[in-house]
Amino acid sequence: QPRQPMNLLGVGTRKKAILNIYSVGFYVSKPLWKELTTTTTSKNKNAKTNIPAKGPKRCQAIVDSKAPKAVKLTFVMGIGPEKIAEAMSGLKGVSESVRTEFHDMIVNGLSGG
Repeated sequence: QPRQPMNLLGVGTRKKAILNIYSVGFYVSKPLWKELTTTTTSKNKNAKTNIPAKGPKRCQAIVDSKAPKAVKLTFVMGIGPEKIAEAMSGLKGVSESVRTEFHDMIVNGLSGG
Protein backbone atom coordinates (compact mmCIF):
# COMPACT_ATOMS: atom_id res chain seq x y z
CA GLN A 1 0.00 0.00 0.00
CA PRO A 2 1.48 3.41 -0.95
CA ARG A 3 2.33 5.86 1.81
CA GLN A 4 -0.26 8.49 2.53
CA PRO A 5 0.51 12.09 3.46
CA MET A 6 0.23 12.50 7.22
CA ASN A 7 -0.58 15.52 9.37
CA LEU A 8 0.90 16.24 12.78
CA LEU A 9 -1.83 15.96 15.41
CA GLY A 10 0.21 16.54 18.57
CA VAL A 11 3.68 16.66 20.11
CA GLY A 12 5.25 16.18 23.51
CA THR A 13 8.67 16.18 25.14
CA ARG A 14 9.91 13.73 27.79
CA LYS A 15 12.09 15.39 30.41
CA LYS A 16 14.12 13.89 33.19
CA ALA A 17 15.17 16.42 35.81
CA ILE A 18 16.11 19.45 33.68
CA LEU A 19 17.14 17.52 30.56
CA ASN A 20 15.05 16.89 27.46
CA ILE A 21 15.29 13.18 26.63
CA TYR A 22 13.12 12.85 23.53
CA SER A 23 10.28 14.43 21.65
CA VAL A 24 7.39 12.54 20.14
CA GLY A 25 5.09 13.51 17.31
CA PHE A 26 1.77 11.80 16.63
CA TYR A 27 0.71 11.80 12.99
CA VAL A 28 -2.60 10.80 11.42
CA SER A 29 -3.81 10.51 7.82
CA LYS A 30 -5.15 13.67 6.21
CA PRO A 31 -8.78 12.46 6.18
CA LEU A 32 -8.65 11.62 9.90
CA TRP A 33 -6.87 14.92 10.66
CA LYS A 34 -9.62 16.82 8.82
CA GLU A 35 -12.30 14.94 10.75
CA LEU A 36 -10.53 15.65 14.05
CA THR A 37 -10.03 19.34 13.35
CA THR A 38 -13.52 19.99 11.94
CA THR A 39 -16.22 20.78 14.42
CA THR A 40 -19.95 21.28 13.99
CA THR A 41 -19.45 24.86 15.22
CA SER A 42 -17.14 25.66 12.29
CA LYS A 43 -18.24 27.99 9.50
CA ASN A 44 -18.98 24.91 7.41
CA LYS A 45 -22.42 24.05 8.80
CA ASN A 46 -22.42 20.77 6.85
CA ALA A 47 -19.29 19.54 8.64
CA LYS A 48 -20.08 16.47 10.69
CA THR A 49 -17.85 14.31 12.83
CA ASN A 50 -18.56 11.33 15.07
CA ILE A 51 -15.41 11.97 17.09
CA PRO A 52 -15.98 13.72 20.45
CA ALA A 53 -14.37 17.14 20.86
CA LYS A 54 -12.23 16.11 23.87
CA GLY A 55 -11.67 13.60 26.62
CA PRO A 56 -11.04 9.84 26.81
CA LYS A 57 -13.73 9.04 24.23
CA ARG A 58 -11.89 11.21 21.70
CA CYS A 59 -8.62 9.36 22.38
CA GLN A 60 -10.35 5.99 22.06
CA ALA A 61 -12.00 7.05 18.79
CA ILE A 62 -8.59 7.96 17.36
CA VAL A 63 -7.06 4.65 18.49
CA ASP A 64 -10.01 2.67 17.11
CA SER A 65 -9.92 4.46 13.75
CA LYS A 66 -8.77 2.30 10.82
CA ALA A 67 -7.01 5.36 9.36
CA PRO A 68 -3.20 5.25 9.17
CA LYS A 69 -1.39 6.64 12.20
CA ALA A 70 2.31 7.03 13.03
CA VAL A 71 4.51 8.03 15.95
CA LYS A 72 7.94 9.59 15.46
CA LEU A 73 10.42 9.70 18.33
CA THR A 74 13.37 12.09 18.14
CA PHE A 75 15.99 11.51 20.80
CA VAL A 76 17.85 14.55 22.03
CA MET A 77 20.48 12.73 24.01
CA GLY A 78 22.76 9.93 22.87
CA ILE A 79 20.78 7.09 24.40
CA GLY A 80 21.53 3.54 23.29
CA PRO A 81 18.91 1.11 21.98
CA GLU A 82 18.99 -1.02 25.14
CA LYS A 83 18.13 1.95 27.41
CA ILE A 84 15.36 3.07 25.07
CA ALA A 85 13.92 -0.45 24.98
CA GLU A 86 14.08 -0.76 28.79
CA ALA A 87 12.21 2.50 29.29
CA MET A 88 9.54 1.82 26.70
CA SER A 89 8.92 -1.82 27.51
CA GLY A 90 8.53 -1.24 31.24
CA LEU A 91 4.79 -0.69 31.02
CA LYS A 92 2.69 -1.87 33.93
CA GLY A 93 -0.31 -4.08 33.29
CA VAL A 94 1.17 -5.61 30.12
CA SER A 95 2.09 -9.28 29.95
CA GLU A 96 5.76 -10.23 30.23
CA SER A 97 5.75 -11.89 26.79
CA VAL A 98 4.42 -8.73 25.12
CA ARG A 99 6.96 -6.54 26.96
CA THR A 100 9.81 -8.87 25.96
CA GLU A 101 8.70 -8.96 22.33
CA PHE A 102 8.38 -5.15 22.26
CA HIS A 103 11.79 -4.75 23.94
CA ASP A 104 13.46 -7.04 21.41
CA MET A 105 11.73 -5.31 18.50
CA ILE A 106 13.05 -1.91 19.63
CA VAL A 107 16.61 -3.17 20.20
CA ASN A 108 16.72 -4.98 16.86
CA GLY A 109 15.15 -2.06 14.98
CA LEU A 110 17.44 0.57 16.45
CA SER A 111 20.53 -1.60 16.20
CA GLY A 112 19.86 -2.40 12.56
CA GLY A 113 19.50 -6.10 13.43
